[in-house]
Amino acid sequence: MTIFEIVHTIFKLADFKEWFEDRKYAKRADTRSIAKRVMRIFDAHDIPVSRIAEVFPEFNFQLSDFDNLDSIRKVIMIRFLDRLSELFFINRSWLDTGEGSLQQFYEIAYDFGSIYDLLSDYKKTEGKVVTAYFIAEQGIKFTPVTDYETDHNVMIVLEYAYQKSEQNDFSYNRYLPVYFGYWHYYNTRMMLKSISLLLFQNENLFT
Repeated sequence: MTIFEIVHTIFKLADFKEWFEDRKYAKRADTRSIAKRVMRIFDAHDIPVSRIAEVFPEFNFQLSDFDNLDSIRKVIMIRFLDRLSELFFINRSWLDTGEGSLQQFYEIAYDFGSIYDLLSDYKKTEGKVVTAYFIAEQGIKFTPVTDYETDHNVMIVLEYAYQKSEQNDFSYNRYLPVYFGYWHYYNTRMMLKSISLLLFQNENLFT
């Protein structure tokens, strides 16, 4: 066999390998895509693979479960996806399909009662600190408040920070988008005022 024939054979084998992998993973495309989204969540929250088992002790994960996408897809189960969605406030349908918003705001209308129930039921636990962020869209004009020609929004996001302790040297944060609204609507500003008062008056959230 000449050098040319050897090189040609190698290229054919390489092409065959790529074709084989495409065929091999075709039936697993959906679960591999879900596995990618799962790892995207961990990466976004700065949770290394070596710590995933600590975040989800109820699943008895092993480090080898997260070696690659194929190993991850084998441990993906509905119960785990439900728990992941709940813990990090992720849109469950996004985990399944990758479509729509990754996260949804807890409230985008004017139902203060739903937010009151959410925050008043919060129970403070050791090693967990909650910080509320008021976020305004870049370029917003706060005055005059009746300037309806502008198109900027505001939001409140809660950061749940699990701090390091003597028992656990690992920490991570979770983010809950609580409220989203158009600044120049009177009802939006009243919602922001009410939520702020509730946050400062809740001793379970702020000490």
